[in-house]
Amino acid sequence: MRESIRMEPDGLPMRTVNNWTPDKLALLAYYLKPFAKLCHEKAGGWYFLDGFAGNGANDAGEGNTFRGSALIGVTMEPAAQKCVLIERRARDAELLKTRCEGAGKEAVVLHGDCNEEITAALAEFEDRRLPAFCLFDPEGLELDWEVIELCAGRRVRGTPYELLIYFSTPGVMRTASVTDSRMIEADERALRRVFGNDAWRPIAEKQRAGAMDGREAWTEYLSLYQQQLRALGYQYVMSRPSFMGDRRLAYHLVFASSSDAGQSIMEDGFRSAYGHPRLSL
Repeated sequence: MRESIRMEPDGLPMRTVNNWTPDKLALLAYYLKPFAKLCHEKAGGWYFLDGFAGNGANDAGEGNTFRGSALIGVTMEPAAQKCVLIERRARDAELLKTRCEGAGKEAVVLHGDCNEEITAALAEFEDRRLPAFCLFDPEGLELDWEVIELCAGRRVRGTPYELLIYFSTPGVMRTASVTDSRMIEADERALRRVFGNDAWRPIAEKQRAGAMDGREAWTEYLSLYQQQLRALGYQYVMSRPSFMGDRRLAYHLVFASSSDAGQSIMEDGFRSAYGHPRLSL
C-alpha cells in the first residue's frame, strides 16, 4: 500500500516522520480512492478537509519519501470539488500551498488553529448536497470535541460528514493520570476539550487509584470516545491501534461513517494495512 503514496523529493523541506507513519497515510489513500469515485458517481462530487495538514510531504529516512495527508487528498482522483487544508505553522502552510500549485491543484490553505478555523473551513463547502471526508491528525490532545460536533452537524441527506481521527490514546492516559496539583487543572481542561464534557472523569479516578492498568484505561477512554461519536449519529465507528517500532501504543485510528460502503472499504483497508481490522469495542 505504501507504493501508492511515494513521491520523489521536490527540493522543498519535508517533515521527518517515524517509519510507521506511512502506513496511516497509505490507509488514507486506500480509502479515499473508492470514496472519491462513489461520491463522484452518486452525488456529483465531494469535499476534503484536513485539519492538521502539515507541509504536504514526509521523509521516513533511507530514501523513503511520501506524500502527506493533505497532498494525498488534493491529488486524489476523481478530484474533490474543493480541498480545505488547515495548518497552524506559517512556514508549513506556505510550503503546502507551493506543493499544491506544483501538483497543478487548487486548494484553500488556512493558516491557523484547527479549533479556531473550523467554522471558516466548513463554510467553504457551499454545496450542501456533496459529502465530505474530514481528517484530523493532531500531535496530541489539540483536537477539540466541538470540531467533531460541527463536522457531524453538516449532513448530506441525513448522513454526517465522514471522519478519520488519529486519537492520542496514550496522551489521554498520561494526562488523566496526573496528580500534581500544579498541573491537574490545566490537564483536566485539556480532557474536557477532547471529550467535550466530564464523562472521562470516572475512568481517570479509577486510573489514579490504581484500580485499572494501562490497557484497561485506554480501552475505556477509547470506548467512551467511540460512544460519543455514535451519539452524534454515526452508524459505524471503528478503530485500529497503531504501534511504534518497540510495540508501544502510538495512537488509535478512529473512523466514523454512516455509509455501508464506507464501513466495508475501511474494514478492508484495516486488513490490508495492518493485517486485521480492530472494530468497535
